[in-house]
Amino acid sequence: MSEERAGKARRSRGETVEVELVPDDGEGGPGTPAAVDGHRTGGRRWPAWWGRLSRRTQAVVGAAAVAVVLVPLGTVAALDSAADRERAARMPGLPGGVADLSVAPEPGWEVATDEGVLSVLPDGGILTRAGTDVLALDAATGAERWRHELGMLAECGPAGGAVEAGDPVVCLAGPPDDRTVTVLGVDGAVLGTRGLGAVESAGTQVPGVGSVAGYDGERFRWSLPSVWPAADGALVVLDPGEGMVQAADADEARRALAALRPDDLPELRVVDARSGEVRGAATPSLRTTADLAGCQDSVAGWLVDLEQPYTWVSGGLASMSVCGTPTVLTTGGEQVDGVPAPVTGRTWSLDDGLVVATETGATVVRGGEDGNVDLPGVPLPVLADVDPSDVVVAVAPDGSVVGAAPDGTGRWTASLDADAWSRQQLARAGGTTVMTGADGDLVGLDLATGQERWRRDDVLPTDEETDQRVVGALTDGRTVVLGVRRADGYDLVALDAVSGRTVWESGHDGRPLADLRAVDGHVVAVLQDRSPSVRVGGDGEPGVATSDTVLRGLATG
Repeated sequence: MSEERAGKARRSRGETVEVELVPDDGEGGPGTPAAVDGHRTGGRRWPAWWGRLSRRTQAVVGAAAVAVVLVPLGTVAALDSAADRERAARMPGLPGGVADLSVAPEPGWEVATDEGVLSVLPDGGILTRAGTDVLALDAATGAERWRHELGMLAECGPAGGAVEAGDPVVCLAGPPDDRTVTVLGVDGAVLGTRGLGAVESAGTQVPGVGSVAGYDGERFRWSLPSVWPAADGALVVLDPGEGMVQAADADEARRALAALRPDDLPELRVVDARSGEVRGAATPSLRTTADLAGCQDSVAGWLVDLEQPYTWVSGGLASMSVCGTPTVLTTGGEQVDGVPAPVTGRTWSLDDGLVVATETGATVVRGGEDGNVDLPGVPLPVLADVDPSDVVVAVAPDGSVVGAAPDGTGRWTASLDADAWSRQQLARAGGTTVMTGADGDLVGLDLATGQERWRRDDVLPTDEETDQRVVGALTDGRTVVLGVRRADGYDLVALDAVSGRTVWESGHDGRPLADLRAVDGHVVAVLQDRSPSVRVGGDGEPGVATSDTVLRGLATG
């Protein structure tokens, strides 16, 4: 081959990669002795040696040199790729986790229903309702897995949460004066039914049910037991107490309560939904001034409401509060001890516990072996959480944001210059917690130190945009996607968790966004024009909660 042709061939290959193996005069090469006292030794030996080699030998040596350069780079790329695959594989099992959000998801399947997501079923199932039927949809395709007709005013639970593997679905249906509980397997098989008689539930507490025969009059409704479908195949029952106790001071209130019969107090019970067997029961403690502190009224003196105590059911706990002091049972029926009296009667619910505000922070009540934990602030729920950090982010009594270990030990404190109770923790990813800050700002805090990584004031809706708000969040561990509702549709905004920069934006006109969530790694949007209302017909026509609601699957990259 002539030198001209060889040069052209080298230039052609050099358009992709150019590797110069022959050093300039005076420069060393592979194996050149190191410089001694600033002077290079044997500087001319390498080119002379190289020139004596045949072209074939030069090609072999050159390929080996390129391999030495490229193998480490390829190893790094392979490690990055393996890390990406590992990260994507674990996303579906985490709250709000999606494998890849690097590009905007596109609308996929759609199913019209009368509810949003009632519960999340194992293996990527969505429990929802259409008319008098409860049905399960596949989150990946929208395909119907099974359907079961329940009847009028149907509802199912555990509401808003996830049905654990092996647990059943508990549903209620029928007129308020003759409700029935139906227990279903996650495959739709009927495991049992049982009549409950006249009870109150979420499905009956909507406009229109007053027209049902035999169910008129608020007084009658207040005297009925209230029931909630719960986890572990349980039904939570609240039997209301009798009337109210009014007193001029705490001593008079204690004497009046001591004179009551046990049946006059409200009772919280956990029963097996299928059999009706009572797993556990409790009445409120109203013996001390601390027990009654939340019932002090500036006008009426001391006013203890025994008829309608605040009751909360979530996860594996059920709580009844009288005067703000909660009485807590697990869905297994065990009473949780050591629950403190809250400051100003404030309690919050988390997915896995009850939060009771105290003077120094909060106590998280979880029950079972986990026990109670005292934190230096009220922990903030998070919509999407895939970060392995064990830091609990909370709002302290002075309004600062604190990071604490799971055992309650404080780690850091940060000030975001905003109303303490207006903050929201949207997502945790990439060692960052993305939170709402002051005046509609969006803030990224380092989870390890609490230091502010970034702040944006051009992402969240302004105060004037009252029809807009963040209703959901997703993350793939790097990108955080916020679902922003507006009156004529919704927007999806993707931010880099670490830097806060905008990755992409996507607008969708039509129905407003009511919820945005990940189900087994699949993105599901709930679009809803109006709140549910109940139509109760005559001549045996069933009552149906109706709503212009659509479940939409969004396909990701």
